[in-house]
Amino acid sequence: MKISDIEAREGIVWTEREQEAEYPLPRWYAGVREKSLHELTLDDLGRFVRQELYLADILPYVLEKLCEDPLAGALYRGQLLRAVSDLSDDGWKRLDESSRAAWAECIREARQEAERNLIAADVLLKRLES
Repeated sequence: MKISDIEAREGIVWTEREQEAEYPLPRWYAGVREKSLHELTLDDLGRFVRQELYLADILPYVLEKLCEDPLAGALYRGQLLRAVSDLSDDGWKRLDESSRAAWAECIREARQEAERNLIAADVLLKRLES
């Protein structure tokens, strides 16, 4: 499924106005409209989340990326996780119960992994500083 397919399903008619082409967000959007959801980059996914666009379709791919790498990001480590954590309450309300359960499990596992890594970092720092 492409972004333009989601637009069609949602009844959205997108037209690029010449004056908007000079702004980064409309220029980016014009570039991703014909991408399939699988082709979206980490940067694309983060932008869709920050703009709260097509969340029902985008969030499953974000979850997949975060389960693979909880610190995934295009510009910095953890960028995608931070974008998702900043979603409005309305954004989260769009998820059904099974999706919420999947997110909770993935985030719990990510947190446990992070805690284990922090413990390992503390052990290493103690050794280095003694």
